[in-house]
Amino acid sequence: MMMTSKNGDVFKDESFTGGFVPRRLADQLGLMAVFHNTTRSALLRNLLEENLMGGNTVVSAIKSIGKRLYKRWLANGEPLNAFKEGVVVKLKRKKLSDQFIKDILEEVDRCYAKDQNE
Repeated sequence: MMMTSKNGDVFKDESFTGGFVPRRLADQLGLMAVFHNTTRSALLRNLLEENLMGGNTVVSAIKSIGKRLYKRWLANGEPLNAFKEGVVVKLKRKKLSDQFIKDILEEVDRCYAKDQNE
């Protein structure tokens, strides 16, 4: 199903992400959308961009996930390439972007290289 905006443009580079929130939060979201003279969708988009998409947050998350995966690999004992292939499958299932997956795997490689140099 192709979604279009009110003026007929196709929503490119956007993804529908839905979830259930408590009624109280949904009501507050509606109130704040009216207050800011915008839609709930635009308000959520702006909140997410302000709070989640900051460079430090993304970089910190990638480093943390990479380190956690590296520690899991050390405990697991399987070949690194096989482990990383499994990680790719799991992260794709969680619908992470290819770029984030690549960045996480590079962090795993950095942890491996650092460990080898010590």
